[in-house]
Amino acid sequence: MQSFGAPGGDSLIDRPAAYALVRAPEGVALVLARGGKYFLPGGGIEIGESPLDAVARELVEECRILAAPVCVEAEAVQFFTAASTAEHYRSHMSFVRCEFLGRQAGQGEHATRYVCELPSASSFVHEAHFWALARLLGG
Repeated sequence: MQSFGAPGGDSLIDRPAAYALVRAPEGVALVLARGGKYFLPGGGIEIGESPLDAVARELVEECRILAAPVCVEAEAVQFFTAASTAEHYRSHMSFVRCEFLGRQAGQGEHATRYVCELPSASSFVHEAHFWALARLLGG
């Protein structure tokens, strides 16, 4: 399994997460984070959820996108330190290919951007997200 980043401390918090690889008519959906960097729509997997369930929920919450999760396309481990808490994480990330179905009315939790070409690696919060998107776009 691909691994990105380095453990930042002795005490790591395990965080399973799932992220969507979904093509809307305008391009692949990305979330614009504070600081102007991108991440794929998604996040932590709640107790009792599968990665597919998690991305379907997160797409609606974050971007108001309705999508049908198809399959886990790739998996990776990303080590990172949360800027807000300085806690160190080991996140097992599942990247789920989804079929775009439409949008719900209203505003999502985050600004959504759509890309047709692969942005630079430095424009992503997590290296694993760039890697997964490059796989999807054939880059």
